[in-house]
Amino acid sequence: MIRQLLCRLVVSNTLRVCVFTYIVINTISCAHLSRWIGPLIKGEPAIFNASCPAQLEKKYAALTIDDGPSDEHMRNILKVLAENQATATFFVTGAEAEKRRALLIDIVNAGHELANHTYTDIASKKLSVEEARASLAQTHALIEDFNPVRYVRPAKGSYGKVFADIAGSEPFNYELVLGDMYTLDHLIEWSAWHNFLISRSTLNGSVIILHDSADRRRGERTTKVLSYVLPKLKRRGFEIVSLNALAEVCELRKR
Repeated sequence: MIRQLLCRLVVSNTLRVCVFTYIVINTISCAHLSRWIGPLIKGEPAIFNASCPAQLEKKYAALTIDDGPSDEHMRNILKVLAENQATATFFVTGAEAEKRRALLIDIVNAGHELANHTYTDIASKKLSVEEARASLAQTHALIEDFNPVRYVRPAKGSYGKVFADIAGSEPFNYELVLGDMYTLDHLIEWSAWHNFLISRSTLNGSVIILHDSADRRRGERTTKVLSYVLPKLKRRGFEIVSLNALAEVCELRKR
């Protein structure tokens, strides 16, 4: 009798913890994603995912990694990608790229793509016209010699019409990119959460978002998450590619 009561107590408390965790994470997710949903409702769409032809033998998903390159973790990330025959689009900040040109060379030589994540990590929506233009231009100048720069992701995923208009016009002509597979990895430090969602919920044509930064061990966590999810996705029939590679076989979709 005592054993049964103890078992029921343990199960009951475990369920409470699981329900509480689910509610908290979803509350945080909704609050954060509202920063992205707002611009879309107001008619400022961005690439979220892609529509891939059903007759393709493989499934495709684009991997995007924000904020780097960091000295601490970038080469480990590149090693994991190479081991799993995966490519990615790295949305670099100008402030980090300026200090680590050698890492930019390593990224491109490994077959990956560079894209613009503005100069600093200040939310793009907070920038004035002059600040937004300068932030984009500074970063563009640092990476344009490595590959044609086609994409931009607003800092913190937060932007408005001013930023969208500047990014989409001369001399940049960028395509704004967000993504549909975003697990709040820059906020939630529990790797198992990201492993579970990405490995199980990635769809054909998904755009995955992860981060490279020494701050809050994000780059270290991304290395661990990629080590887990890339083999899982491969077994599900996925090829993990850069945005440009995804655009070659699928139609990028805006929302």
